Amino acid sequence: MIDPIEQAKSYIEQVHTGSILTCKPVQMAVNRHLNDLETGHERGLYFDEDAAYIALSFFPLLSHSKGKWAGKPFILSDWQAFFVYCLFGWKRSDGTRRFRIAYAEIARKNGKSTFAAAIGLYMLIADGEAGAEVYTAATTRDQAKICFTEARNMALKSAPLRKKATVLTHNIHVLSTASKMEALSSDYNTLDGPNPHCVILDEIHAYKTSGLYDIFISAVGARDQPLILMITTAGFNQEWFCFQQRKYGLQVLEGTLNDDELMVMIFTLDEEDEWTDERLWVKANPNLGESPSWTYLRGRIHTAKQKPAEQYNVKTKNLNLWVDAPKVWIDSDKWNECTGDVDEIELEGQTCYAGLDLATKGDFNAWIKLFPLEDGCFKLLCTFWIPEDSVQKHVDNGLKQLPEWIDSGLVKATPGNYVDYKAILEDILADFERFDIVSAAKDPWNSAWMYQELNEKLQPGYRDGKPVDRISDFAQTIKNMTSPTVYLEDLVDEKKLIHDGNPVMAWMMRNVVLEYLGKEVEDLISGKPQQARKPSKMKSSKKIDGPVAAVMALGEYLTWNWQGDNDGESQYENQTLFSF
Repeated sequence: MIDPIEQAKSYIEQVHTGSILTCKPVQMAVNRHLNDLETGHERGLYFDEDAAYIALSFFPLLSHSKGKWAGKPFILSDWQAFFVYCLFGWKRSDGTRRFRIAYAEIARKNGKSTFAAAIGLYMLIADGEAGAEVYTAATTRDQAKICFTEARNMALKSAPLRKKATVLTHNIHVLSTASKMEALSSDYNTLDGPNPHCVILDEIHAYKTSGLYDIFISAVGARDQPLILMITTAGFNQEWFCFQQRKYGLQVLEGTLNDDELMVMIFTLDEEDEWTDERLWVKANPNLGESPSWTYLRGRIHTAKQKPAEQYNVKTKNLNLWVDAPKVWIDSDKWNECTGDVDEIELEGQTCYAGLDLATKGDFNAWIKLFPLEDGCFKLLCTFWIPEDSVQKHVDNGLKQLPEWIDSGLVKATPGNYVDYKAILEDILADFERFDIVSAAKDPWNSAWMYQELNEKLQPGYRDGKPVDRISDFAQTIKNMTSPTVYLEDLVDEKKLIHDGNPVMAWMMRNVVLEYLGKEVEDLISGKPQQARKPSKMKSSKKIDGPVAAVMALGEYLTWNWQGDNDGESQYENQTLFSF
């Protein structure tokens, strides 16, 4: 059997020299280790190879519990040896472990739950901690039990562990040290009392907020060298806790942030990689060939090629890529590719069309302006408001970025807990002075008072020589929304919609799915049948006010400008505005 220290060092060398194919985050993790060997002493860090060896030597004492490996010793793969080598080898000047938090992200079927369970058993039995409490936790008790059950089964099949520990159905305990390992419910409001030495947070991509993590961060304070191990596959929601941890971890690996307590290892495809290139799959699946097998992974990729709707799941779970949720309206990459130069000052006095989506209580309000250009492109500007007293509610629900958006002026916080229509009115009137807003669309169901105030204060517009209101009702029905929705999709596909990369709008775009009506309607642009559709959040609490307002603004533009094929007449001619 290979010496585990040499195994870990060999992996480091292979990654560092590029002799094995790995993703950039793995390369950064190895480089961080090598750099710290050179400079870590300046921060009171040192590497204890003896401690690393003790930890590495524990794993072969365990026995696998299922599949073709059942009953065989747990032999660490190369990446696992490196992970354990770093996790348990790095020390602080006081002799305690350096890393108190570890984040590991890897594609499904690479044995992450088994690996996490084995680390949990080490922390329970071999870490030298009296009264050690080791917990597995997840968003559901069933998920938490997966890791615990694997630990239990390995302990039952491992003779050395059976001599040390008593293995019960819901508990593993060591009487000689008064230590225990259990699975915990995700109901963190009831978790007062634990004094954990180690916590394994499994599949944290499903954690909407940091609530469970925060409970354990507070709880480990009484331990000298605790460990919180987060292990997961990628998820869909980039506003939830896991992606924020991933983002932070990458900044630590890059060196833009310093956090000596955090260890990070992420296996994924790199941004420039083609997901169908099987030569690259090993980047996200370092155990490829053993688990998962080539047959399994090739089958999953083949399915994704044949069924585009399955691509989201395969990319996320089998290639560990963070992608938008299924049925997402416009892919984030396509939206981001439309980022360009949008200078508000240069747009002053320019013709534009606007859409206004208002809330009735403590929620987002959106005002979107679209500026048509001579080359057929559009530039887009966003304004968002939110009642100040509702900010904390949104933060508690997972929108941690909101205070930062407010501080940077991307969202305007208005006083109180309800929509401040007067403040919004003042901003809109200022925009009518600043830009040549031909007309603006609003939802007729909200704020008749504002509709009246705006039209009283604004000079009328003229259409076909007749005066018309500058603010028009736009009912957000599928029938009304279909044509501008399709047009907006086409503009993004053709990179003819130019926006400034506003992160609030990008977040809302990721929240949009398409709601389809079970029939076709005539597209008022092409005259061809189109599946009736509109942006929707499908009864979720996600916010899509900006995209909805953008569709309304584009609908307003079409109403005033589009000339169809009916002898040069507008296809909107002789119709009430937005009664499509």
